[in-house]
Amino acid sequence: MGKLRFAQLPLSVKIAMAFTFYNTFVLFEELVIDRGGWYRYLPWYKFQHLCAWDYAAIALILTAIFGAGHFTGKRLSEGGDERLPHKKAS
Repeated sequence: MGKLRFAQLPLSVKIAMAFTFYNTFVLFEELVIDRGGWYRYLPWYKFQHLCAWDYAAIALILTAIFGAGHFTGKRLSEGGDERLPHKKAS
């Protein structure tokens, strides 16, 4: 059994990952920003409501998860990863 690339994961797994990362952001927002009072210093932040920061986090998470399959480089079956230096055996 070979390695599974990120682009080969099913859509349901990618959606579950997106929900997990967004849930992590919401917990950070509630535990650190709201309780610490930092929301007063963030422009466009609405306390206990969806705001520009939430939409930016959603856009960043979706771009990272669904765009990750396009930037993986060469497959190992096509000659290896060109980004890593290879040492030739002598």
